[in-house]
Amino acid sequence: MLSSILRPLLAVSFLWTTVYSASYPSEGCGVGGKSSLTPGGSSKSFKFQSHAAADGSIINRRLRVYMPSGYGQDKPAPLIIALHGNHRNGTSFEAVTAFSRPEYNADTLVVYPDGVDLRWTGDPWAPRAKENDDRIYIGELIDHIEENFCVDKRRVYVVGFAGGGGLAHLLACDPAMSKRIAAFTIAGGSIWTDKAMRQKKAVREPLYNTARCKPGRSPIPILDFHGGEDRLIAYDGDSFDGQTVPIPEWLNSWRHWNGCTANNRTEELYNGRVTKYDWNCGKSVKPALQHYLLHTVEHTWPDTTLLREEEQTEEMAMDTSNYFDGTPIIMNFFKLQALPAESVSPNKPIEPLPEAEDDGEITHITDDVDEHEPVTAETAEEKVGGAKEDAEREIKDEL
Repeated sequence: MLSSILRPLLAVSFLWTTVYSASYPSEGCGVGGKSSLTPGGSSKSFKFQSHAAADGSIINRRLRVYMPSGYGQDKPAPLIIALHGNHRNGTSFEAVTAFSRPEYNADTLVVYPDGVDLRWTGDPWAPRAKENDDRIYIGELIDHIEENFCVDKRRVYVVGFAGGGGLAHLLACDPAMSKRIAAFTIAGGSIWTDKAMRQKKAVREPLYNTARCKPGRSPIPILDFHGGEDRLIAYDGDSFDGQTVPIPEWLNSWRHWNGCTANNRTEELYNGRVTKYDWNCGKSVKPALQHYLLHTVEHTWPDTTLLREEEQTEEMAMDTSNYFDGTPIIMNFFKLQALPAESVSPNKPIEPLPEAEDDGEITHITDDVDEHEPVTAETAEEKVGGAKEDAEREIKDEL
């Protein structure tokens, strides 16, 4: 299946020149709300009141926000929404991704939200979408960040790992959210079959049905990473009794939705241990669909350190084959992407939501006095490593 769908061609290397389009300042530029964050300082945890439940009830959510050193109240900044994997939270995902480290990020706001029960809509074990729809929540979250910080509305991005990658896929497929988010990155993404969603839910919820993927524009820029030795979300779909979509099949679907060319360019990296595939799509002059197959890597964030995120066994945690650092590749990919001007419109959630009260300061976001030191390799290892046994135990229970 891999060879027939990805169609490797001669290796070709491309160097793209970054072209920054005119920014589209958000409502928070020049005004903004009250915030205890300082540019280049520690990230901080906040509480957020969401109305993502179908009955309009308030769901208290938690998130972390990082303000880069280059942030200015009159300088529209790019924004990344970073979605953790199952059994983890925004704090651990911040440590793993290194998006809050200045050597990787000098100018981009980063928000690390927590999923309900540390899972996201689209995961078979998460609350049903009618109980809590994280597509609506992410729309609410973007609204409030844009109202209280100076954001470039043409340069809002989403990154998701594992279950967070599944939600990123659903956002890319959504007619409204795909017009608000300029580009997506997915690593080790969990894309579930309808069979899996039916078996684990009390009601049928075929969120990944291809007929339900209706992006509001085309092409949707997507950068994807997946380990060829991933035993949790298998590359060929042979995981959880075949209940995840094979990655080549998923890529082929996005090739179709994005109007990409049938053939792709390929490049062998790291002595053949990594294969990069990219497709030109629609009228885009640069690849809008890119995929990195990390042949010897298991279920992990693409990182050169020994840090491991998500449901890792001790054997997987000791794997040193992940020599590939995806974070700078992601940042460079996002720098090339901006929404077309015609796609930027007044903020609209996926469906009408009740108006919430305004406290006159940061709407629905309050300080949580949970401040951490800047992320380093040492603090990251401490944050992530402590939860591995619990994660392994939970996975065994589910399997």
